[in-house]
Amino acid sequence: MTAIKVVLNKVSPEKLFMGSVLLVNGGNYLYNLVLGRLLGPAAYSEAALLITLLLVLSFLGMTFHCKIRHLIY
Repeated sequence: MTAIKVVLNKVSPEKLFMGSVLLVNGGNYLYNLVLGRLLGPAAYSEAALLITLLLVLSFLGMTFHCKIRHLIY
């Protein structure tokens, strides 16, 4: 635990954010590359459609949640 605190104290928040963005985008790229190779064009397009639909629905749900929370508090 103390090693993590030492590292976080030496790394600026901007560098930590950029590193995490790089890690997430690289993981996303590799995931899509492997998924596309394993599934083939037809199954990959269906999987991509379902993932996109899930993202849109979660965005709408989060928007609704934030709006309701704003009205309550």
